[in-house]
Amino acid sequence: MTEMMKAAVFTTPGGPEVLEYVEIERPLPGRGEVLVRVRACGINGFDLLARNGRYQTGQAKPHVLGGDVVGSVAGYGPGCEERISVGDNVALHWVISCGSCEQCLRGFETTCLRYGYLGAKYPGGYAEYVVVPERNIVALHDYVDLYKAAAFPMAFGTSWHMLVTRAQLQPGETVLVQAVGSGIGVAAIQIAQLIGARVIGSAGSDWKLERAVDMGVAPGDLINYNKNGLYDEVMRITDKRGVDVVFEHIGGEGFGDAVRSVTRNGRLVTCGGTASYDVSMNIAHVFHKQVSIIGSNSATRWEFEQITDLLRQGRFHPIVDRVFPLHQAAKAHAYLDTRSGFGKVVLSVDD
Repeated sequence: MTEMMKAAVFTTPGGPEVLEYVEIERPLPGRGEVLVRVRACGINGFDLLARNGRYQTGQAKPHVLGGDVVGSVAGYGPGCEERISVGDNVALHWVISCGSCEQCLRGFETTCLRYGYLGAKYPGGYAEYVVVPERNIVALHDYVDLYKAAAFPMAFGTSWHMLVTRAQLQPGETVLVQAVGSGIGVAAIQIAQLIGARVIGSAGSDWKLERAVDMGVAPGDLINYNKNGLYDEVMRITDKRGVDVVFEHIGGEGFGDAVRSVTRNGRLVTCGGTASYDVSMNIAHVFHKQVSIIGSNSATRWEFEQITDLLRQGRFHPIVDRVFPLHQAAKAHAYLDTRSGFGKVVLSVDD
């Protein structure tokens, strides 16, 4: 007899109301796979893009979103090492790569020719159970706050790959962090501080900037881009020098100002475009100053292992704005659409 589970799914792209709380077939782990009982799942900007149709997923309908998954090992398929005991808590690396293409063999699994994300190509964590390759589970050991753990993987993993691996941010450098109130912005601030860099932060609301002050950003290093131009404020704060690194994930109309804000021989690193994938800029600002524009995609499993250790050591502190039960996934998406939160919104799948 087929076992069923509860899940929040959508069939047709649209607003938050397209998410429905229903019963679907519970997955079974195949060879080399593990079944995970989901405890909590963070919501990402990507989830909203996929739900409203801006990002075309390859997953069959009904679609199960959710890449930020934490839970407990519920069982193994054949051929697994079973290095983590059944019942132990784990976080999931959300990038499922093939392991055999040219990019994977070179160690670039985030640009695997056949990769897919949990919640995109593969069913994600808006459900009671999820199946992933065994190599994608990372033990949480003694870390017990599963809501904070669910606010951690994609935000901190993506930010680490951007700042440490791709942009190679150095101690003493200055980094402009866009949208400091977002989950990825919160992560970028903490990673930059860990490195020993100076953070200049931007947001569209004064109260979000005040929260950034609570995180250790100097009040004079914060910009409300709805009140003052981003480029002009960066030039004022840096005495017309610009910043060494721009941490960019917004795209859209502000991309040109972000490029202009980079100092000579500096770099802009980008992982997406929540405002728009379409951007415009004056290319002269790139070649005259020898600015590097760097693309960045997700994080490797090795990086995720590293930063999870730092989480367990108390070096990182994910900020959970609100927790919604899974059956209120539509309400959680509607709340995120208002952009009135700071940090991450998490779905509790235990309720």
